[in-house]
Amino acid sequence: MSKTVKENRLFFSKYLSTVRKMHGLTQEELAKGIGFTGTMVSHIEHNRRLPSVKFCAAMGRKFNDKHIWMGLGAAAHGWEL
Repeated sequence: MSKTVKENRLFFSKYLSTVRKMHGLTQEELAKGIGFTGTMVSHIEHNRRLPSVKFCAAMGRKFNDKHIWMGLGAAAHGWEL
């Protein structure tokens, strides 16, 4: 795995945590609002799991910026758009 992909994964996890906190949500509250578990949100925030396309799309719908979340998710996986 390249250094860039590792950095993108870390950025995604930190961005997720920051956005969640900026909206005053707990991991459980966010998870409920997007159809995932709090455990999954925690794993992604702590860079233990990669976000799925479904997760990124749900975040985009929740925060009304689908292109940002899908782009970040793709970068975290090392995919080129």
